[in-house]
Amino acid sequence: MSFYKIKEILLIGRGDMNVVTLAEILAEAIAYRNKCSQVFQPKTTTPEVILKVAIRISKKLLSTYPQICCPNYTIVLDDSFLKILDVTEGLKRSGILLVNSSYSPYELIELFGIGFSTATVDVDKVSMNEIDESLTNQNYGGNNYIGILGAFCRISGEVSLEALNQAVLGFYPESIARKSIKSMRKAFRTVKIV
Repeated sequence: MSFYKIKEILLIGRGDMNVVTLAEILAEAIAYRNKCSQVFQPKTTTPEVILKVAIRISKKLLSTYPQICCPNYTIVLDDSFLKILDVTEGLKRSGILLVNSSYSPYELIELFGIGFSTATVDVDKVSMNEIDESLTNQNYGGNNYIGILGAFCRISGEVSLEALNQAVLGFYPESIARKSIKSMRKAFRTVKIV
């Protein structure tokens, strides 16, 4: 019998980035690999407040819900948060920080003194041709950030791109889902990690 450690993921973003929806999509995709996933989210959200939404992955459904304090992965939806938050707080020494940024991982490490494996992907650039303005005006604003899930797939191996595609098709109308899938694939190809 193989031993499977519990893995934890922390997503950091504002309410208007639909960080909760992104966490739910990721949790759904993880479940396709016969893993259990639980999403822990704040009770109330507002568009301007920075939220920390957590996901726990395990082989079995946990009967208790201890607070997530030591994530294996931290996903940051905007590099400006690095100026105001300690986004690596609690991150395991072997953990990976994934940031939506136009900076390279080396630049972020140097600018902010990050002592962890760091990955960056410019989700804005990746999504520019795929996610148009009409989507952001139809309560799909967080869709602009969905590419980061493709980048997470590549750096972590915790979820497959195919599973993410299926989860996105379950969350959005097909026309929006198809554009989101293209965005995730571009992020998968362009993410950089050191």
